[in-house]
Amino acid sequence: MATSESFFSKSPNIEEIDTQIKSLKHQITVIQGEIRRLEEYKNTQLLTVAKLPPDVLSIILESLALDAPPSSISGREACAHILPATHVCRLWRQVALNSPRVWGCINGFASLPIIKMFLERSKSAPLCLWNPTTYTRNVSQKVLAVCNHLNRVRKIILRCNPEWAKQIISTPTPQLEILSLRSNSSDNTTDLFVISADTFPSLQHLSLIGYIFKASIGSLNNIRSLLITPSDHGGWRRSKINHADPLEFFAMLSGLPFLSSLTLIDALAPLKGPIPLLSVALPSLTHLLIQDDEISNLGMMSCITAPLIEVKLWHTGEANAGTAYPAIAAIYSNLPDIPHSHSKFTLRTAANGRHPGRPGAHVQIWTGCAVEKREAVIPFFDLKVSGTEDLGAEGWAFTLCPTTTLPPTLHFRSDVESHNYDSLAPYREHIFRQLKAVTELHSDRLIDISLILCDTPSDPSEAMSLPSLRKIITNIPDIKYKQRVLSRLRKQLGARKAVDAGIEIWQIDRRRLSPSDLEQFAGMVNIAEVPTPATPPEKPTSILNQPQMW
Repeated sequence: MATSESFFSKSPNIEEIDTQIKSLKHQITVIQGEIRRLEEYKNTQLLTVAKLPPDVLSIILESLALDAPPSSISGREACAHILPATHVCRLWRQVALNSPRVWGCINGFASLPIIKMFLERSKSAPLCLWNPTTYTRNVSQKVLAVCNHLNRVRKIILRCNPEWAKQIISTPTPQLEILSLRSNSSDNTTDLFVISADTFPSLQHLSLIGYIFKASIGSLNNIRSLLITPSDHGGWRRSKINHADPLEFFAMLSGLPFLSSLTLIDALAPLKGPIPLLSVALPSLTHLLIQDDEISNLGMMSCITAPLIEVKLWHTGEANAGTAYPAIAAIYSNLPDIPHSHSKFTLRTAANGRHPGRPGAHVQIWTGCAVEKREAVIPFFDLKVSGTEDLGAEGWAFTLCPTTTLPPTLHFRSDVESHNYDSLAPYREHIFRQLKAVTELHSDRLIDISLILCDTPSDPSEAMSLPSLRKIITNIPDIKYKQRVLSRLRKQLGARKAVDAGIEIWQIDRRRLSPSDLEQFAGMVNIAEVPTPATPPEKPTSILNQPQMW
């Protein structure tokens, strides 16, 4: 098809060159047509996928369209999971155009013309709106375009301005099953989310971030999961005076027979008075998370009557013993008596205002798995209590813990650097003396082990910290003031052995200790190497960072 040299040797004029160009373009058109015919024959006659019946192909395309949207902010890539499929061949394109559900997923990252095209092609099919950020071009026009079709919207996942939320709430949405809104208010205020009866008759999953929740029970009869947090992730702490009243909120929950997951993060106003005698029946509940700076709000968990559920209660404020005792007692009173269960206590203390991480107590209870697999399995009960000056709340978290059939383990960490400046010693000893069932201690600071063992009386009848302790595990020990601390440990281990409370085994990482360091404990305790731990599963840093119900 290339022009020969002889053509140019004749010194062609303009007319002859134009004729040659026209001839070559015609040849190109013919070749491209042949290529298309070959590709079409291959796609429609030879490929296995081309033999799929149109109804099966339609189901495949719908499944592809319903996949989680890509995170790209590119308008072209926003629909990259479905548009390329319509370019495979004429059959695929025709099947897609004849399947309105294929066009029902509206990605807010797409351009406005693309969104309008999807709305037109979807006809009367259910719609899904996904726009997790307002920082996209023409976002208001895109959202409002979809809001004009709320009567057929099935899912909404939206970073939301107040006017959009108002329109969603005030417009009939009979097909809406999933609603996930994150407030976009820029004036450091919390928006109200107020719905009345029959607003969302089909709603099954509701996630509200940055909203104060006000609802009528008639709107939530079919709800399966509920997540409420008036404060956006990373936002400043706001007054909770206008939040949902705990008594009213939990009384409302009693009418939700299908609710299986409940997450409340600083969602409730402070509880006035003691934990109420309220019975909330939730027969389908399997997951409960309450995170609040008011420890009494965590105690509302005791009002729930449900089968064995995964419970996470995280206290983020400060509570004195007088407030913590009744709340923690109420929480524990409603935990089932589970056979073959075991627990783990974690205590972090801080002296002189210094904080080794977040000081406080952490109680976890497992059931139905071997002890060696505990760290890889989610506990069915998980309670975190923030640090207080006198360790009062932490003490109640530990000493009121329901009995488990296997001995609990203790993990301890302080920031103490000298035995002479341990201002928390009396409070800590009070806790440790009551933990009579603990047989195993985990601590990576040698001085922390010494702080526990130093409470060893010469008379066996006197109270002793962790009287049942038989095993210590230390990973990569802290070696500050090593010889001084090792000398104390040698004396303390000997003292416990003298009153028939000796430590039987000490598993320790030897990389920072010399053979002579360990020889000091010959005859007092059996020393073994710490086994290489298995890599634990990754855990999300915050529930707000997890994908919201797409």
